[in-house]
Amino acid sequence: MADADQIGMGKRLQREREHHHWTQEQLAEKIGASVPSLQRWEHGRAAPRQDMYHRLADVFGKPPEEWGRRPWNVPFLRNLYFTGREQILQRLHHDLAGEQVVALSQTRAISGLGGIGKTQTALEYAYRYADEYEAVLWIRADSYESLVSDYAALATTLNLPVQQERDQHRVASMVKGWLQKHSPWLLIFDNADDPALVTDFLPTRADGAILLTTRSQVTGSHIKKIEMEKMSREEGIDFLLRRINSHKEEGQSTEMSQQERDTAEQIWECMDGLPLALDQGAAYIEETGCALSDYLTLFKTRGRRLLELRGQQVTDHPEPVTTTWSLAFEKIERANSAAAELLRLCAFLHSDEIPESMIIEGASRLGPALQSIAAERLEWERAIGELRKYSLVKRDAKKRLLTMHRLVQAVIKDGMDKKTSGSGQNRLCSSSMQHFHTQSLGTGCCVNFSCRMPC
Repeated sequence: MADADQIGMGKRLQREREHHHWTQEQLAEKIGASVPSLQRWEHGRAAPRQDMYHRLADVFGKPPEEWGRRPWNVPFLRNLYFTGREQILQRLHHDLAGEQVVALSQTRAISGLGGIGKTQTALEYAYRYADEYEAVLWIRADSYESLVSDYAALATTLNLPVQQERDQHRVASMVKGWLQKHSPWLLIFDNADDPALVTDFLPTRADGAILLTTRSQVTGSHIKKIEMEKMSREEGIDFLLRRINSHKEEGQSTEMSQQERDTAEQIWECMDGLPLALDQGAAYIEETGCALSDYLTLFKTRGRRLLELRGQQVTDHPEPVTTTWSLAFEKIERANSAAAELLRLCAFLHSDEIPESMIIEGASRLGPALQSIAAERLEWERAIGELRKYSLVKRDAKKRLLTMHRLVQAVIKDGMDKKTSGSGQNRLCSSSMQHFHTQSLGTGCCVNFSCRMPC
């Protein structure tokens, strides 16, 4: 992994001075230089003599050849088609780069459903604001093993003299020591679905910014959460059309007719604004050369199959939508079978407003698993909590309503085998649940592939 572009010596000098809380007068006195000279260096109007470079190195503890170089191990190229999310990026920058923010409050987590764009937003933040940090470091946090391995690998990125050390935990401890002595830096933990795992890897005293991406809606008391929603209508349409236009040869028109925009809007609606699904659709259109309208027709009849496909050239998020979610479904099934049953039930109800009371009061007709958690408040809360770990449902605690992404509903329903879907439908078609279904759906309808309930 290559270092990023050089940072101007003046900016680096100013950063180092401010990190040590020295005024220009104080630093000038320490190195035997004049204040006007120091001001010229910091503003890039002049460069220090070689002897001054050595004096600065002695004062700051860094050799001259390291000045202006930034450790960087971000594993992905910048997404040239990144669209929207400006409010989240601005909020992150305000929270993470604030001069008066204490260390613990400089930890933020982007939380949301798998495929909602968390990693891409963190990636855009890293590239957009890279020049404001001395180091930009990226760690895979999907397991304890990858955390230890990637944290230890930072020793090479930071050029620490521990490359021959075989004990990864000792190396990781030295990396943490480097973070506590330097600033400012940006440390990104990607796919930290269990934020508690990251705790041991956070520097206890540091002047850096820490950003997590996680599916969990629970991040603990020391990590402030920013929930990511699906793409807005305009963002989704713009993103899809930009991606589709990206493969056109130079000289070809990239203008889109109103009919094409209308078709793109229908695709956005079918995918309920999920960025990963939109990206998969654009990649399919690029690889096959099919028209937008043809893709829309195909999605309405073979949506599940299309969501299982991922472009051959994709490296930054190689897993398709269905794989991203199916792993979460399996973990929930193992951890709490009643939560999995609740998830399947919610897949047949209106996505935006699912009253908890409706399910609890009608649980006597929904089978033993749901009857059990409906009768015991603590078990009900545990089941909801399990689903919130993966952002598969969201909860409005005041109104006691659950919401669920429509594409998640469609994938769950389509993935149910005949026996499961049959029994689910039999329960839902009981007089009580048919009433609930009608109440919940109103005039809306789910994503239309393999829907087994009359809307």
